[in-house]
Amino acid sequence: MSMDQLISSLNWGELGSIIASSAIVSAGVSAVINYFLTMRTMKNEREMRFIENRLGIYSFIIYNLDIIIQWGLHQPSKEGNTPPTKEGNPSNSVGDQIQKIIQSIDNELKNKFYLIDNESASIWMWIKRFSYQVGGTTHTEYMKNIYGMRNKSAQKYNELRPLYKELVRGTLDEIPEIGSPNV
Repeated sequence: MSMDQLISSLNWGELGSIIASSAIVSAGVSAVINYFLTMRTMKNEREMRFIENRLGIYSFIIYNLDIIIQWGLHQPSKEGNTPPTKEGNPSNSVGDQIQKIIQSIDNELKNKFYLIDNESASIWMWIKRFSYQVGGTTHTEYMKNIYGMRNKSAQKYNELRPLYKELVRGTLDEIPEIGSPNV
């Protein structure tokens, strides 16, 4: 059957309905495919934001705990390892500076506590509870927990890096864990 015979045998009403039904099927298939692609994209974006938020909170914790560690709390009498203070201002003592750092971490975690793992959450609650009571007998255990929280955060941060690289196609440097001297 030639094209001329096919066209002459069809009436225009049938041809119109064939074209219309074909267009409807095509539009339906396209809509379903677009829906699934959109859902997949939204899922990837949510996952990416969650990972970025977790990386951000762990990075924030590491940064602030590194400040405490750099002040040399494992050796409080060592000169040069104390935070900058203003002369004659007792509110800028090392203990007050530590309390400000602990408070800033806690403020960051208040609405984002779900972003950290259970072990880090447990260590953090211990640090927060005993940060006001650091003294002779609790100092070693306190510093052990500061190092533990810092290293646990670095470990979790490093575990998230491959996921971030996969989703964002970007790279992040690894944050090393550090040893706790004399603790």
